[in-house]
Amino acid sequence: MKTIISRASRPIMQVARAFGFPFFLGKSCGVIEFFSAKSPADQELLEMIGSVGQQIGQFQERKRAEEKLAQLLISERTALADSEKANRLKDEFFGDAVA
Repeated sequence: MKTIISRASRPIMQVARAFGFPFFLGKSCGVIEFFSAKSPADQELLEMIGSVGQQIGQFQERKRAEEKLAQLLISERTALADSEKANRLKDEFFGDAVA
């Protein structure tokens, strides 16, 4: 068991187990840390952390999908504007040629 020391150098808690995992959202990054004073592994805690990790992953997937959709919409609007411009230029060209 290890003792966690605060900045004031007073023990905060006795830690038997600790773990953390990083998460990334765009350029930001963080670490979720968990500490337990219980010596044997707590199955309920491990299941909860697994669930949290899955939810963070799903959130990241949704954000990436939203970003991709936004990029596709911009590309579609650009292509539509370009095709409308090309049609106008064609109509102007052939309109002048007929007259």
